[in-house]
Amino acid sequence: MASLRGSEELLLELVDKPEWVHACQERLVGLYFQYYDRLYDICKAVTAAWSFTAFQVWAPGRMAKLQTDFSAMIFSRHVR
Repeated sequence: MASLRGSEELLLELVDKPEWVHACQERLVGLYFQYYDRLYDICKAVTAAWSFTAFQVWAPGRMAKLQTDFSAMIFSRHVR
């Protein structure tokens, strides 16, 4: 969400309207896995492995790269 909204804007929204932020987060996570599954299915037709070459990471099956920069800017009470 920080990539879509901007970190500063999202931090302010997390304080001002946390319910909205969490609702958007749930929707985005659902969409992420919907498209993740589609891409994985395409890739596994060739190989059962999965990789992110920008980070030189490989796995024998499903994997995902987590971005944690934004989490360093929030308090635990803002996390669901």
